[in-house]
Amino acid sequence: LILEEASFARRRGAKIAGEVLGFASYCSPKDAVGSIQQVAQRALADAGISAEDLGHISAMGASAKQEDRDEIVALSRVLGAAATHVP
Repeated sequence: LILEEASFARRRGAKIAGEVLGFASYCSPKDAVGSIQQVAQRALADAGISAEDLGHISAMGASAKQEDRDEIVALSRVLGAAATHVP
């Protein structure tokens, strides 16, 4: 994965596979689910889109049972019904 300014990528003739529309960062060691949920909501708000507008989510997938569970619970809360169509 290479992230660069769109103008640079276009100038060098790169194949652009996607665009970062929004970003957020947050951490609360006492509430992993709440932290993940809050950062996902903030990133959607920063991008100016809703969960229904997403085409893909690249989850962390640490393969740690509790962390994976926390992530899926939080993302399910954020995505709601949209979770059924986002790969």
